[in-house]
Formats: sequence, structure tokens, C-alpha cells
Amino acid sequence: YNTPSTRVIFLAVSDDLAWIKENFEKHEDVRFGHDFSQGKVNDSDLLSFDLCLLAACNHSIHTYGTYGQWGSLLAGGQVIAATGTNKEANSEADQINKRAAMHGWLFLDVRDLKNITEVSFAKH
Repeated sequence: YNTPSTRVIFLAVSDDLAWIKENFEKHEDVRFGHDFSQGKVNDSDLLSFDLCLLAACNHSIHTYGTYGQWGSLLAGGQVIAATGTNKEANSEADQINKRAAMHGWLFLDVRDLKNITEVSFAKH
């Protein structure tokens, strides 16, 4: 994905900074929202700051929850999102994704980590 003329940077934000740093810090193309805000943003404004960072991205990858969804919606671009983050086959989140059928969004069903599959919610 990186070429001599294009450099991709992944921006990671989370409410579990220790986990994302432990799992992603070894990658030279990953930056952390916390590093941009440290010493510059009041603690009470950190969530808003992270959401602004996400909204400024060209594309998004998010796991579960409305925070990542909002960041992806505000950013636009291509989105890769997890579905099936719980064992229920037709959860409320799955129903919302199916009804929205967002153009440019790719969903990956992660219920079985040994067999992650693409899910199409496209309207016919």
C-alpha cells in the first residue's frame, strides 16, 4: 500500500490506549491519536479531539460501536468495518448496517476468526 510517491499512515484511537500501543506500536506506519493531543488538549476534550482526528482521515477501519461508525461517516471515503462482533446472527448492529447499505463500506463478519468473510449489505 505504500509506494515511493504515496505513504499511508494508520491513525489509531481507542479508549484502551495500552492495548492499541501494545499491539500496534511496532508498526512504523501507525500513529496514535493520544500522541497528537498529549499536553495540548484538556482531558474533558479528548473524545471530541479523537473524533475530529477520525473525521479528518481519508478512509477508515473500525471494529464495533457507534464511535468508530461516526468517525467513518464523518470522514467519508472507503470503510472497512467489522460485523458479527457478538455471537447473535442478526444483531441490532447487523440490522442497522443492512438497512443503511452504505456505499463504499466493506463489512467483514468476524464471528469465526478462523474464517472471516465479507458480508454484502448492498441494496438490490
